Amino acid sequence: MNKYKQLQKESSALNILFIEDDEDLRVQTQKILKTLFKNVVTATNGKEGLEAYKEFYSTNSYYFDIVITDIKMPLKNGIELTKDILKINKEQDVIVISAYEDSKYLIELINIGVNNFVQKPLLIDQLVDPLLTICKKINSTKVESEKVFLIENFVWDKENKTLTKQGKVVKLSSSEVILLNLLINNPFITFSNEDIYNTIYSDKFDKELSIDSIKSLIKRIRKKIPTDFIKNIYGEGYRINKDVFVKF
Repeated sequence: MNKYKQLQKESSALNILFIEDDEDLRVQTQKILKTLFKNVVTATNGKEGLEAYKEFYSTNSYYFDIVITDIKMPLKNGIELTKDILKINKEQDVIVISAYEDSKYLIELINIGVNNFVQKPLLIDQLVDPLLTICKKINSTKVESEKVFLIENFVWDKENKTLTKQGKVVKLSSSEVILLNLLINNPFITFSNEDIYNTIYSDKFDKELSIDSIKSLIKRIRKKIPTDFIKNIYGEGYRINKDVFVKF
């Protein structure tokens, strides 16, 4: 598999922002990026790019996976833009396009955390390697972050809401899945019987609270999960025992 096809595989679910004031270069590069990425947003200058960056987060509740920006642009240059973006999201991956005469700015960019540079004239072949490296890193991190590793070889998959032990799926009822998802995603919160009941039966507003049903649910699920996974906090409710986490 050539690198371009590898990149297509790695980038197809990701989103990218491309800021470039040269219209021909912006349009041509945008066409290529659209064959690779899920969403491609472009901007013509740093001010517009920052607005697009903020708007994307406001709409989606997550940031662009990658930002590509030129250095020399009107209203706000690429250095100022990059600094502003990294203040918002210090983990943002940024690729900076620089002309030969921009070399004096590279140390400043390196010092603020930028490690990826592509020199003009911009060709897609120049972008493939840095994009592939970044996309692989992003995808690897996303897969890892979806897994919660627990003691006794249990793993909770946050995306699919499944529990496995030594690679085998543990059969859970819908109520058990909701309870585990609630507790694991909120490891520092103690949930009362009422909290748990209302979460499980959120679509049944007329259903009255039953303490016995919660106790029964806790008793059943404790047989399927790591030892001492759920702590009973007297007078308050239930919470995760954080000691069961191997990696969260």
